[in-house]
Formats: sequence, structure tokens, C-alpha cells
Amino acid sequence: MKAIRNVTLLSLSLLALALLAVAPAAYADTIAYTTNLASTPTDFTNLTLSPGVAQFNNVTGPYAGATLNSVTILLNVSGSAPTSVTENVGTSGTFKVTENSDIILGSASPSLNTALNSLDEYVSYISGSYVTLTSGQTHNYGTVALNGTASSEVIDPTYLSLFEGTGILTFDASSVSGYGFNGGGNNQTASISNTDSGYATVTYDYTPPVLTPEPGTLVLFGTGLLGLAGMLRRKFMQSR
Repeated sequence: MKAIRNVTLLSLSLLALALLAVAPAAYADTIAYTTNLASTPTDFTNLTLSPGVAQFNNVTGPYAGATLNSVTILLNVSGSAPTSVTENVGTSGTFKVTENSDIILGSASPSLNTALNSLDEYVSYISGSYVTLTSGQTHNYGTVALNGTASSEVIDPTYLSLFEGTGILTFDASSVSGYGFNGGGNNQTASISNTDSGYATVTYDYTPPVLTPEPGTLVLFGTGLLGLAGMLRRKFMQSR
């Protein structure tokens, strides 16, 4: 019985000291906004994405007092193109067709445009096998898909203030496309109508504000446990 009481007193005391010593731990969280690039024939310049992206509002609302740690922007786009190729009259050739688009994310705001640092994604298509056409013959590839690897960028910390506030950030995109042939003697004429689409996601990594009521509650609870441990110890000593 004595050993059990000693263990109980020790457990209560250790729990009380742990609660008194604990402090609210800072942890990181994220919130993300996505803006879309509508399906648009290339080439295009400064095409506005929609909707606008909300700044990280650490002034009012649920994130008031939070600290913005970093901003990451992901650009994910793709393309499609109805494609056909005609061999010029008087020639014949064997070739593969290649297509590409380079989509660059920007903004009408010069400072935000600088912060984006020419974030872009390159998408492409290469036909799977060589095609041989005789003079005047046409090969229809159908609608092909242009794909690439999504690009991301962590914004330079010196530009974080651009993403803080209660306003809306606007982004735009520009596209440059092209096509070519492997083999064939450059005697082909292509009919290609490339269209690009996609989205950009802005992710805010932040540290929430420290909540003040919780430490006071823990201290009060810890003090109560210490008092309870003391009372049990006195009763134990008196019963001996």
C-alpha cells in the first residue's frame, strides 16, 4: 500500500510540473488559392487568370496576428492541338512532328511580376513514330496532347510583403508556341491549332498567433494538481 501511495504522489507531482512547464508550441500551417488559365489558342500575351488570389490577411479575421513564413507558387498547364501535315508537291519524306508551348506566369503589377521571376512551364508533343508521305499526301494526327512537368517557385523572402494584406492579387500568362520536324528535308506543311490551359496555385505557409488563454488554464490546473499532491502527502504522513 505504501508503495502504491508513493507512486500516486510521484505521478501527480510529475504531471503537475509538466503542465506548469509546458508552453504553447508554435506550428506551421498552410492555406492555398488557385487561379485558372482558360483554354485559349496560342500565342497569347498577358491573358488574365481568374479568379484573383486573396492576399494573406493577417490583419483581420481568422489569421489576424499570424506570421507569413513563405509563399510557394505552382504552375500546372497543358496543351492540345488538332494536327495534320501535308508533304509538299514534288517531294516525299519521312519525319516525326514536334510541337511545344512555353507558358509564362506574370502580373500587371511590376513588383509582383519581378517576384515571380519568369515562372514558366514548357509543354510538348513528339509523334511516336516516323511517317512517310509521298508528294501531296496528308497525314492527320488528330488532336494531340502537349504535356510537361509542373513548375513551382518559392518566392524570395524580400517580396513577402507583396502577398500580405486585405487585397486581391491578379496574375496573367503569356504563351509562345512552335512546331518542327525531325527528318523529312523540311518539305512539309503543317496545320496546327495549339490551345493551352491550366492553373496556378498560391500557397501561404504561416505560423498562427499564440493563444494567451491556454497557458493560464494550464498553470491553474497544474497548481491545483500540486495542491492535491500536497494534501495527499500530508494525509499519508499523518496516517503513519
